[in-house]
Amino acid sequence: VKVSVYQWNNYVDVQIEMSPQPLQDGVCGNVNGNHADDTTQAIIQRVGARVRPSDNLLSGKAIIMFTPQMAKMMATECATTRQASAQ
Repeated sequence: VKVSVYQWNNYVDVQIEMSPQPLQDGVCGNVNGNHADDTTQAIIQRVGARVRPSDNLLSGKAIIMFTPQMAKMMATECATTRQASAQ
């Protein structure tokens, strides 16, 4: 399992890479090969729309990587002066 966490000022992106598991379900669907049951509404009905604050989702120390995709987004969406002050 590989977990990548990208923290921004107003949200966090989490990417989880793993092989399919029995009863696996989530935002990308349930990996059963039936795309018709992977709509947003179907997923919310199965797993809910929010994570409870009391749920401990991550443990250990995060390894933060600045990916090429993040660099491209920064170059597109952040003013050069703001980028310089953040580095």
